[in-house]
Amino acid sequence: MIERLVGEVEVPISVDTTKPTVAAAALDAGAVIVNDVSAGRLHPAILEVVADRRAGYVAMHMQGQPRTMQQDPRYDDVVVEVGDYLVERLETAQAAGIDEASLAADPGIGFGKTAAHNLRLLAELPALCDRSGSRCWSGRPASASWGRSSPTWRAPTGNPARPARRRHPGHRGLGAGPRRPHRAGP
Repeated sequence: MIERLVGEVEVPISVDTTKPTVAAAALDAGAVIVNDVSAGRLHPAILEVVADRRAGYVAMHMQGQPRTMQQDPRYDDVVVEVGDYLVERLETAQAAGIDEASLAADPGIGFGKTAAHNLRLLAELPALCDRSGSRCWSGRPASASWGRSSPTWRAPTGNPARPARRRHPGHRGLGAGPRRPHRAGP
């Protein structure tokens, strides 16, 4: 399927997996990004696979495991805890050989968080992005320059507290800011 998509669409292909064998097969078939909901904690070898293939890597925050993550999630300070986790996971990915410019952070909206946690993360997104190097992601890294055969990733420029507002077609990246509610009347 990935090989067929790569030949038919003009957008980069990303694979969501925690498994090194799945990541390797998807990257070999033409995917250029691995989105790992465990940020390399379930299967650390996934980091080596991504590094060896010079692919993009998205480290996502998730409290708990998929089966239990929504059972009473708690944080003392969700922004600090998610930020610390993402910084540590991005540093681990770099230590495994993934180029810093190929890394992105996903705060994991909805993954082990209450609605209040999610809203706080969104409200404080600039601070969270600063902590993780201004590469926050939900749908795509806000500052990535996408390539089909070999992705090139650029660090953001300009105000680091205000990530670039480029988006991948069909996805609303967190760097694009929160959606504004429709308001009737003047």
